[in-house]
Amino acid sequence: MHQKGGIDWSLAVSGALSFVVGAALLSLFATLQRLMLGVGVIPKGYIVPVLFGGSCGLIIGLAYIRLQRYTAELHNSRERYRILFSKGQDIMMVYEMTPDGGCGTCLESNEAARTRLGYPQGALRSLPHASICNPAMPHTSASMMALLRREGSAVFNANYRAADGSEIPVEVSAHLCELDGQPTIFTIARDITERLKAEEELQHYQSHLEELVAARTAALEEANDKLARLARLKDDFVANVSHELRTPIASLKLHHHLIASDPARQEVYLARLQREISRLESIIEDLLYLSRLDREQIAVDLQAVQLNDLVGVYVRDRIPLAGQRQLSITFEGQANLPVVQADARLVEQALSILVTNALNYTPAGGQVSVRTEMVDADGARWAAIQVRDTGPGVLDDEIPRLFERFYRGAVGRSSGMPGTGLGLAIAREIARRHNGQVKVNASYRPDKGALFEIWLPVEAQAATSSPAA
Repeated sequence: MHQKGGIDWSLAVSGALSFVVGAALLSLFATLQRLMLGVGVIPKGYIVPVLFGGSCGLIIGLAYIRLQRYTAELHNSRERYRILFSKGQDIMMVYEMTPDGGCGTCLESNEAARTRLGYPQGALRSLPHASICNPAMPHTSASMMALLRREGSAVFNANYRAADGSEIPVEVSAHLCELDGQPTIFTIARDITERLKAEEELQHYQSHLEELVAARTAALEEANDKLARLARLKDDFVANVSHELRTPIASLKLHHHLIASDPARQEVYLARLQREISRLESIIEDLLYLSRLDREQIAVDLQAVQLNDLVGVYVRDRIPLAGQRQLSITFEGQANLPVVQADARLVEQALSILVTNALNYTPAGGQVSVRTEMVDADGARWAAIQVRDTGPGVLDDEIPRLFERFYRGAVGRSSGMPGTGLGLAIAREIARRHNGQVKVNASYRPDKGALFEIWLPVEAQAATSSPAA
């Protein structure tokens, strides 16, 4: 069969021959008509359609040409679909539709289905749909089949079960069709393993990005809070400094005027000036030190510190001063107290603030006792330094403000003892730099004196114990 330009020439020749045959029949009928009329075989007036033979031949020839052309096109179309079905890269299968509208056994499958699922030639045919597709997937439900029957097609995700029992995630496109006059379901399934992995990785990156954004937001909020706190500290610092410096400066001006107006008493005024200058110097030094602590300009040199040794030496050095004030001071160290990681110089300064306050506010005949002990609280272990006195104590309503800068309680204001109101604030900042705390034991009643504590965290690696003093 030779074709050129889409025309089957053998069919054309057959049609031409049919036309020639039709023309010959036309001529034959005409000749017979004349003969029969001449001899009187056909009655006169009887008409024979002389064009009948030629017309029939022409129509038959054209019809034959068209029939052959349609047959060839149908054959070519079926061949193309066969190639697409058998050589397609996606898994293609045809299932019978059961009388109840469900998906039955496999009727046809392409090479990709057999290769991807690991079945030998012909093994998929007559295999139940439930053996191929995971029956737990939602598309096997009656609602999905109802959608397929109603819409004629449906797209869904499923898991195809391979011959070795493993499952392959696929995206299935199902369509209703007919095969040999019977209703069937034609499915095209695409392996989406890599797509699901990509989606999972994308979800992971998205979650990680959200975590990074949340962490960054938290860091920015913390930085903003810190800036706001520093701004408040600055405002408080300016306000407090202005208030605290106003009194000694006014006193200096006053006594300068008194010296000028009454030279005979200049010794008295000069002594007062000296005290005011000392007070002013103390305020400035404490302010500068506290400012350096706030800005973390004072380095903390963490080393293993034996608190019993440090506190014991400090207390023994204060025994003469306590004796001058008719006070007794004692130290009791807990045995086997673990060492702490701390800056000994800063810890001693915080201890000095607490002991100095105790000595200043305890009346003659009183006692100041210092001791160390282990404390388990807030889910951690702490090495505590306790300073207890027998002075007037601290009022309950003053405890919340006790560590505010420049704050002095009623006892401090009425005692006449010099002070800036910055000591406890400095002690608390030193403890904070060590991740520790300064506490006031509110359960220790005012009529029995005051109890202040410095808590320092015990490092897990600090296993060495210090001896009791």
